[in-house]
Amino acid sequence: MVKKGFTLIEIAIVSSILGTIAVIAIPGLLRARVNANHSSVISDLRAFSTANEMYRAQQNPPAFAPDVATLTAGDVPFLDSSWNGANVAPGRHSYTFTYSVDASGAAFSVLAVPINTMGINTYCLDQTAVIFVGTGADAPTGTAAGCTGGTPLSG
Repeated sequence: MVKKGFTLIEIAIVSSILGTIAVIAIPGLLRARVNANHSSVISDLRAFSTANEMYRAQQNPPAFAPDVATLTAGDVPFLDSSWNGANVAPGRHSYTFTYSVDASGAAFSVLAVPINTMGINTYCLDQTAVIFVGTGADAPTGTAAGCTGGTPLSG
């Protein structure tokens, strides 16, 4: 009579191999997700800048949108409606977006702040269409007059 099954040693070896693979693979997968979120946020900020510039060009006198809802409203909106909830968790791509505009509509900023560990950098875009980036004490801030701090993103 032949007994079928695995010995405790065989199970331990397979478990240790799977554990080693997980230890190697999981950080790489998490980093890939963080990088994807960063790329998506930068793309979102560029789309926002374009939408706000198109809105501004249609105004007389030229002025940026007073709020995000204005850019997502109308028969042909400048942005899709998912932007309406981008300033609360879960935000967009693990980031919250905060839009500020001055009273005259001549300047604005959009600040993108990570919600959790799926984002590291803070981003800010203003009426100059330059995206500023930074972390911690070097993080940019957004006001109705534009972005302050951070480093301009190149490329």
